[in-house]
Amino acid sequence: MSSGDVIWLTPLWGLTALLAVVVFGRLLGLHRRLAIDGRLHRHPVVFHPLAGLLPLQNPRQRSQRWAAWVALGGMCVAIAQPVRLGSALPLPPPERDIVLLLDTSVSMQIDDYRQDDQAVTRLDLLRALVRQFATALNGERVGVIVFGDMAHTLVPLTQDMALVRQQTARISVGMAGRQSAIGDALLRAIYEAAKDPQREQTLLVFTDADDQFGATDPIAAAQLAAQAGLAVNMVAIGAAEQVVEQDSRQLLFHPVNLGLLGAIAKAGGGELWRAEDAQAIEQALDRVALASRNEADRPPSYEQTPLYRWVLVIALLPWISIMLIGARQR
Repeated sequence: MSSGDVIWLTPLWGLTALLAVVVFGRLLGLHRRLAIDGRLHRHPVVFHPLAGLLPLQNPRQRSQRWAAWVALGGMCVAIAQPVRLGSALPLPPPERDIVLLLDTSVSMQIDDYRQDDQAVTRLDLLRALVRQFATALNGERVGVIVFGDMAHTLVPLTQDMALVRQQTARISVGMAGRQSAIGDALLRAIYEAAKDPQREQTLLVFTDADDQFGATDPIAAAQLAAQAGLAVNMVAIGAAEQVVEQDSRQLLFHPVNLGLLGAIAKAGGGELWRAEDAQAIEQALDRVALASRNEADRPPSYEQTPLYRWVLVIALLPWISIMLIGARQR
């Protein structure tokens, strides 16, 4: 198709109407012939030898008959909705499906990040940046999965960014358990992605895990995700050395295991980013957003000018003309 072409929006309806008109005309003609034959059998008539030279219909009746058929044919064409294509419409922007997997283990309460010259916890910073990320998106779909000892879908894939921001604000440390079961979280993401297999999705895992936890090997889960067409990207949160929580409990947290996270990203066909500060987390979100595109594989759209009005006018014009002439002759 190209600009200037004429296409039919509902050709099947037009063909159906045309077929109905043809069948109706055939049945009407058959009915008339049977009626005439019946009258002749009941009342025999002797025709004059020259009667066959006379026309069966006068010119006016013949014109009315053809005008009626033209009008019915025009209506059938109008039902098929002919339109003329105009200039091409701009294609919609490519869509993106991004699933954020957020670690809510107890170590995410460490305040080793700074935002606006103030110390903030890992989870507080992550929540703020995810809300900011969702605000900047337009037309994309975002899902959120939280994980600790278990994994839960907090927000299924949606274009409702207000819902994403609202639910992200509710995330708290330990809401899904104390540890970081990355493998279980990836299995949850694979399960959710299977609901819409036609679209490509990208997983972005934010975690400060230092070891493997949960019932599922995270590297094996990443391989399954890659086989399902999901790219697994890892963002390492927190310090690379041991951290002591600065309060009366003096809890000791092990550093994030960059080797483990790198192996998961490699098995999942993604990348590993080290989030040393807030800017690094923002860059990771932006890079995934740019890479996670579902290009619109659809034919170009064109402006459409309906033509059925002109078809109806042309089809009804002979009938209207005959009726007006007949009215004047009376």
